[in-house]
Amino acid sequence: MQKTTLLLLAFAAALTACDDKPKTAPAQQSSAREDNPLLKYQDETVNKAKKQIDAGVQQTQQQLDAVDKQ
Repeated sequence: MQKTTLLLLAFAAALTACDDKPKTAPAQQSSAREDNPLLKYQDETVNKAKKQIDAGVQQTQQQLDAVDKQ
């Protein structure tokens, strides 16, 4: 029983030690996104769609507000 508990604690400690993420990863990832034309196109498309969705939500909200005022 004690041996199993110690093994579980050691395993948990090893997982915790390996779980640390490098602090330089976001900088490398952002430069990789700028270098990759497909990711750049994806970002542009997502931003364009987000703007259109936000405009639609705003228009719907204005219509709902107008109905509430009546």
